[in-house]
Amino acid sequence: MLAVRGKFGGGVGFFSILKYFPIAYLVCNLKEYEGLDELTLYRNSKPQDIIDIPINLKDIKGPEWPESVGNENIVIGGQSIESSVSAIPKNKKTDLI
Repeated sequence: MLAVRGKFGGGVGFFSILKYFPIAYLVCNLKEYEGLDELTLYRNSKPQDIIDIPINLKDIKGPEWPESVGNENIVIGGQSIESSVSAIPKNKKTDLI
């Protein structure tokens, strides 16, 4: 994807995304992306350390972000895009019988 959304001359970055409601993780080769918090801040922590990881609830992105293609973004790819998996929740009956 574009390294800076909307700037086609700014290069591209390589991304892997894991999304599961309500949390998603984005791993990329860029130093920073869209002001997102970095989990690399905690990479030197010991397994026994207890860490509070902040979750920003003021900057909520839609389910198609950041890989949505539009005027401000492109996605270059091949097999990885074609093999991605997504799920849509089914309507559940809540009647107890």
